[in-house]
Amino acid sequence: MPSHTETVLANPRKIGTLENQIQTAQLEQLKRIADALEARSGWISTLDRFPAKHQKVIVPGGMAQYRGGLWYSGMEEPMFQRPIQWEVTRWMQLPE
Repeated sequence: MPSHTETVLANPRKIGTLENQIQTAQLEQLKRIADALEARSGWISTLDRFPAKHQKVIVPGGMAQYRGGLWYSGMEEPMFQRPIQWEVTRWMQLPE
């Protein structure tokens, strides 16, 4: 009777399934690590979520306001009237 390893190696589909399981486990582990680092740093990736509409937040480069698809900056009055000209990839809530 062949061993489990011999059976897996003899069946390419099982090898593919095993590779997928390993890759999935590795991706899940990387996601857990990224979540832990993000929680420590306070930065939130825009790949994960966006702030609430009209919420004022910190972005690389200053303060901004998210308006459902567009980011606005500008500390002069009236505040947050200039569309941001760069890609915002992360944001942080304002300290309380």
